[in-house]
Amino acid sequence: MSSGDKLFGRLLNRHPPQPPNTPDPASVQRVGLQLHLDDEGRVIHLSGPLWHLLAQQIPDAQSPHLLDYLIPHSALSVEGSPADWQGQILDLDFFTLVGQPLHLRGWVQPLGEKWLLQLIDIGDLLLERRQARSREQCQLLAAQVSEQLRLCSLTRLPEVLAEQLQGLALRFQIPCMAMALLDEQAEGWLIHQQYAAFDAPRLWETNQRLGSGLDSLNGSVPQQLTPSEHPRLQSSFGNAEGFVVPYHNAQGVVAWLLCGFCRVQERAPDLSERDWLQLTAALAGPLLERLREHQHHLQLERLEFLQALLDTGWWEVFSDDAQVQLAPSLANTLNLTSARMPLHDWLEQIHPADREELTIRLQTLRDEGTPLLLCVRLHRPDMAQTPIWYRLQGQALGIGRNRRLVGFMLDISDIKNQPTAPT
Repeated sequence: MSSGDKLFGRLLNRHPPQPPNTPDPASVQRVGLQLHLDDEGRVIHLSGPLWHLLAQQIPDAQSPHLLDYLIPHSALSVEGSPADWQGQILDLDFFTLVGQPLHLRGWVQPLGEKWLLQLIDIGDLLLERRQARSREQCQLLAAQVSEQLRLCSLTRLPEVLAEQLQGLALRFQIPCMAMALLDEQAEGWLIHQQYAAFDAPRLWETNQRLGSGLDSLNGSVPQQLTPSEHPRLQSSFGNAEGFVVPYHNAQGVVAWLLCGFCRVQERAPDLSERDWLQLTAALAGPLLERLREHQHHLQLERLEFLQALLDTGWWEVFSDDAQVQLAPSLANTLNLTSARMPLHDWLEQIHPADREELTIRLQTLRDEGTPLLLCVRLHRPDMAQTPIWYRLQGQALGIGRNRRLVGFMLDISDIKNQPTAPT
């Protein structure tokens, strides 16, 4: 095309035809894998940085067919001849020298009288996709484990924990798995619950003390253990390989997930350190929360028993709505139908001679925070009955809108009604 033709074309807004898009042989050979094929699909020549990873073919009179390089399931993608594969994206898995298949993606195009199959490595892409799918499944599994532990009754908590450990161990083919918590009675760690497959040696027993060997490990990341590298843990793992995952909160490391007789990278290659930490948190977090709940429940039971035994109990006055809340045992002792009532109804239980003084002291406690200490009698219609004396003590906790007025009532009738010794 002459310079005049070019100028005329620009004036008419016409563009010269583009040259055909043919691959540059030099640039093509710098990436991936290139296979030069004949019309039957036989490999005439290999090039590219990946060709040396392929499994070697036995020399033969004829060139090897493309199918000879492929893992059998990839044969469905290249049925027929190269002419039939044009316009298709081909995902092919090749045999390699190292055993792991080589995952390649590419296309075929004419090259002179032959064909060029151009392929690039998509192993990393497939790995990322598989890890993303595994991460989603791990998040779902962690949510299910956590929900089971949070919603079960306290009496079923040990059983449910054992079920969750068994489920994880079976899912990832781990022969032995256990949850270790801090030992409150001795320094070190204690097996709180464990699972062992029927055909695996039992590494641990529930309530087994492990000592302090786990303290020598990094409490921030999961770790693979070998006996030679961690001699302090031989009493916990014996001569078995293991895998441990820490769980920590504001108090530091408070739990370990223990896996025995396994190399986790082989059993669960798609799980990252973050995934293991998430699974361990789904087990240990709700478990510790429920155990604290259980201890709190036991403490309340002991307190209720002690209050009933001593005819005493706590009280709390709510100034916003002039209500008072009594301990259930105290409300029962005073023969009240409800443990929460208007402040006026509570004061009606006090003897008229002591009622006004108590009202003033409560007002002073609320306004000035002055501690309350007063002995009062209960109001009994039958004046001939022996008076029932209570010692009231209270204080203000917090400031401003968060201020609470709390205290207790203690039956001191035995002391008050003792006969006076003659002088």
